[in-house]
Amino acid sequence: MTKATLITASGLSPKRCGMPRMRFAVYIGTAIPVILSLFLFSFKAAETLREELWKQLGISQEQGSERIKNGFLYGYIDYGGTRNLHNLTWGDKAAIAKDLVIYTKNYLNGPAFKAAYAKERAASKPENISFVPVTKEGIKKERIDELKKNIKELEESVKKMPALEKDARKAIAGYEKAIKDYESPDSKMLNVFYETALNQQQHTRQQYDKRMKKWETNYPQDHRDKIRKYLEDYLATAATVDFDAALTEKNGKKIFVNKEYESRNADWKRIYRGGREVYNAMKPLAEQWLKEIK
Repeated sequence: MTKATLITASGLSPKRCGMPRMRFAVYIGTAIPVILSLFLFSFKAAETLREELWKQLGISQEQGSERIKNGFLYGYIDYGGTRNLHNLTWGDKAAIAKDLVIYTKNYLNGPAFKAAYAKERAASKPENISFVPVTKEGIKKERIDELKKNIKELEESVKKMPALEKDARKAIAGYEKAIKDYESPDSKMLNVFYETALNQQQHTRQQYDKRMKKWETNYPQDHRDKIRKYLEDYLATAATVDFDAALTEKNGKKIFVNKEYESRNADWKRIYRGGREVYNAMKPLAEQWLKEIK
């Protein structure tokens, strides 16, 4: 719950908490908190009710499932076409949010999402890097081979353009001197190249390890570990939200009277905007879901 979040269509005034309106999409730091607090669709068990509610929201069930999938995988949910979110009452939001959690829970545990998650996890894995051991002898051979290649190319150039011979011979002499230096047991140049190669490989390995660690965190083998983290973060953040916090208007937008709340992160403010009714409905469901995962 640390990534910065941009919020759009929430069903409330876009000026509340000073959050800007965007027309079509919302970028989110985490998927589950949005599902629990803002993306309040209804998914009744009865097919007729489900179809009616999808129709009311202006999107199909397939589109809704796709948005849940993208929210979980990429931290992004598209609100395009869900115009009726603004017409929901607080009571409606609390009631249909419960149905959303049930639907989302079933969808995330289904074969379609598991396949999509496995595919995205594999595609996001950092490319494997093979590290060849760095040795002083290896560096020595590499440098000498390169110098001998340069000498050979210069000699070929002199044959074609004799006018270049004077300058070419000076360069060749320099290369031959460097070769002798590399062949010396006490070669300082060789030590410099060796230490540089070691440092470069160490840096590359460290960066690769960081990318792998980030990948393993973002895409655990069992997607339920990711759900667990989202639920834990949601419950921890929601427990600190002051739903009675007063707002005032300044420069055309709503801000908290308590200036400390203005510095709270976007997740905190998002849950605040969801309201106490939604939180009270979501809390036991989130806790039960978490117990089942553990």
